[in-house]
Amino acid sequence: MRNLFEVDSNEMRRILSLHKESTKKQYLNVISEQTNPDGQSFTLSNDVNLENETSGQSELKLFKGAVFKIANKNLLYSKTNYQFAGTMFGNTGGKKATPGVIWYRCDTGKYSVKGQDSVKYYSPADNPGLNEIAKNLCAKSKTFVPKKKTTQQTPKTSEKSKVKTGYVAPLNPQQITDTIKQVQQSVGIQNPTGQITDTDVDTLIAKLSEN
Repeated sequence: MRNLFEVDSNEMRRILSLHKESTKKQYLNVISEQTNPDGQSFTLSNDVNLENETSGQSELKLFKGAVFKIANKNLLYSKTNYQFAGTMFGNTGGKKATPGVIWYRCDTGKYSVKGQDSVKYYSPADNPGLNEIAKNLCAKSKTFVPKKKTTQQTPKTSEKSKVKTGYVAPLNPQQITDTIKQVQQSVGIQNPTGQITDTDVDTLIAKLSEN
């Protein structure tokens, strides 16, 4: 008697084929609006399952609304939620969607999850819309120039004056000489020399005593 719970290889292929056919319409309609108006990104208009390059391993499920942008030359990225989906029926094994960054490398045509870059995923051949739109954005990435971050510099404030209030800077030798001459003239000394002698001191004292 045949074991009803045993699934042979032919039956497995038939089930997988039915799964592909049931999702084929979804794959063909992933990109409906083409690139976004800015020309530097595109948006998934439906959920999509990317196949693992290692046969039999989990697929990478991306969700409607995921936006892919140019990260650098030959490199696209999307900050979005994703799930690891089973190869049969697209089941997720109960795992919740996880936020992260998805890379798309133009030179290989493969996707990967940041932090798990060794595992590669690809868009199936029956999903030409996604492949074409990614290819077009990759072409634009070749001339992409990242925007430089502008840092606003705070103007330097001048240091507070170290000159104390009421402070008078010392006179230089010429200023001292001129000042002495003015004093000598004020006490009636003819032809002031700018050099104070004992006689000048006596004269100055006498002049002050008169006042």
